Amino acid sequence: MTFVGAFSWTVMVMVVGWVVTRFRRRVPKTIAFFHPYCNAGGGGEFVLWSAIVAIHEKFPDYKCVVYTGDVVPDAEILENAKRWFGFEFSTQASESGKSAARPSLPPAPRFIRLKLRALAGYPYPVVTLALQSLGSVLLAFEAWWKLLPEVFVDTTGFAFSMPVFRLLGNAKVACYVHYPTISEDMLNFVAARKGAYNNRPTIASSWILSTGKWLYYKAFAYMYCFAGRTANAVMVNSSWTKSHITKLWRRTDIALVFPPCKFESGSVSASYEKQTDPALVVSIGQFRPEKDHMLQAKAFERLLQQHPEHRGKVQLVIVGSVRDEADAARKAKVREACEASPLLADCVKVPDSVDCAEKNSLLSRAVAGLHTMRDEHFGICVVEYMAARAVPVSHRSAGPLLDIVVPAQEDAAGMCGFLAQTADEYAEALHRVLAMGDDERRLVAERAFGRSQMFSPETFAKDFIRSLVSSGCVQTITQATAATKSHKVE
Repeated sequence: MTFVGAFSWTVMVMVVGWVVTRFRRRVPKTIAFFHPYCNAGGGGEFVLWSAIVAIHEKFPDYKCVVYTGDVVPDAEILENAKRWFGFEFSTQASESGKSAARPSLPPAPRFIRLKLRALAGYPYPVVTLALQSLGSVLLAFEAWWKLLPEVFVDTTGFAFSMPVFRLLGNAKVACYVHYPTISEDMLNFVAARKGAYNNRPTIASSWILSTGKWLYYKAFAYMYCFAGRTANAVMVNSSWTKSHITKLWRRTDIALVFPPCKFESGSVSASYEKQTDPALVVSIGQFRPEKDHMLQAKAFERLLQQHPEHRGKVQLVIVGSVRDEADAARKAKVREACEASPLLADCVKVPDSVDCAEKNSLLSRAVAGLHTMRDEHFGICVVEYMAARAVPVSHRSAGPLLDIVVPAQEDAAGMCGFLAQTADEYAEALHRVLAMGDDERRLVAERAFGRSQMFSPETFAKDFIRSLVSSGCVQTITQATAATKSHKVE
């Protein structure tokens, strides 16, 4: 009933919207980014700000807009972008109302507030994917009503926002997919009746409920395909994501655009200098449920249980931002669990917050970086570890497995890190890093650093712009001139 109602509502809105659109015009030379949580501090936000800077550098005559549900002032959002990621924007405009050509700082985007964000992010107790997707349609319709841009770019994975702008506003539509909303892995998990954070034990233990959920997932996948096929340009952040989106959306024109990893120059010494007394291990990642920070605590406790020689000689610092009260509660739970453990109380720290400079300082001193998310679409934090010459210990799946920590096997030539899945495997990998001699660890770290360079901001900007241009979402000066001449001839 949910799908029927959602589909009927969508068709009705599109019919009404088509009529309304006849009396509306797109705002020319405007690129609008659909990023309702732009004030968060995760990798997706780093991609957002990098894309805005790339647009300004290549197309300074285009104005950037961000649809957001954040109610804090513009100045606070921009200050956080600077504090967390090192991006700085100019809020000054020239007398003509346009930013000066090629200023030292890119102009700040315009922020358009959306009031219906809660509908797309509310943790509905049942059919969560369907109801959140329906909420994202309503949110997109609010954005469409407030501003109809020339180019619409979804950078948060709300695929159902794209038909609203493509079919109702005839705008050019692009998306940067960090993670598929649904995947074959999810379908297989339900079919196998395995419990997980998104598959409750009560459902996993019931054949009837599992079958019903599998059918619901299949129906949702068909709707997800419809939404994805409305995009003019589709960019994905990893080989794993590309494989899933190719199958789900039945497209072959998907561009692999690795997300940028920026590590401030000067934060890491050109020589290999690491804190070894105690040895520092760092973890970076938002306190979302799928990040599985509790596995990090268990792995570290297992390390100290199985290898007591490391007690008092190693420290773990878990750094991560929170988006809401649920994330804050998870962070508090991890901190409490560590404080309650006799082995972890003195060697695991969970700071309230760290700014960009503090994070870089931790990375520059770390001998290893810890990552525990299963099926991480890409894993910017893993690249950050490698760029800082910290040996990565990552989950053996998705982005880290296929694109980043390559090769990872101990007997492989050119090994640049370790992969694990269980607490015991993580403990053993951490032990291997800590037990290495300085020369061996330096060699692995330098290999990791070399691998990280393929994920530079410059490479991201080039590939991001190339995808927008090749799909016709934006035109270069040469293309625009040719189109104008052709129009005059006709």
